[in-house]
Amino acid sequence: MAKRSQTHKHRPKHRRGGKIKQEHHLIEGLKEFLKGIESWQEIHSILPAPIKRTRGFSSGFTMKVQYRVQTGVRCIAQSGSVVQGVTFVATHGRIDALERKLKKACSQLP
Repeated sequence: MAKRSQTHKHRPKHRRGGKIKQEHHLIEGLKEFLKGIESWQEIHSILPAPIKRTRGFSSGFTMKVQYRVQTGVRCIAQSGSVVQGVTFVATHGRIDALERKLKKACSQLP
């Protein structure tokens, strides 16, 4: 069996040239929101969770910061009657700055 070339760059699974892991579908409005903040230096990677149905209903797209995790910030996005969790993994030592920027960005949604 041939060895892999040392110069070959391994492409992370489920990523297509960006910080967003694309293992699951994204609810309406979330993709645009994530693309808008993907370039932030405080973000190392973005990990969307599976979509779940909820009893409540939200007109339009909303996003809220839920809580901090060891490596970053956990948020919840809602559109209509579906919700989707999103974990933002912070670059080293930037969790506080990431949390502040995410709260500001979420509060500015229409």
